[in-house]
Amino acid sequence: MYQDYAGRVYGYQQNKDAYLYNAAYSATSNLIAYNVIRHPNTYSKLFDTRIKVSEQKTNGEMIDSWPNFKSSSTLDVDTRFGEITHMRLFKDWLIFW
Repeated sequence: MYQDYAGRVYGYQQNKDAYLYNAAYSATSNLIAYNVIRHPNTYSKLFDTRIKVSEQKTNGEMIDSWPNFKSSSTLDVDTRFGEITHMRLFKDWLIFW
């Protein structure tokens, strides 16, 4: 029981023991497990025309953001020239071939 600033008395009476064992934790599982069979050519993690891109650095920031690579930060280049095999920096330009 407790009393508020206006002098009203509040209380709570617990009728059921809060520390009784819950039988739901001992229930047997009724889940059915399925295995996924993938064809080797249906899913590929190789993107030979994609470059991972870091966050852009801005002046005056406390912590550099250029070492941060988010999972969706990518740059896809035109596929008609084939895969990326080399990359070089020239001044502020990234050149790839």
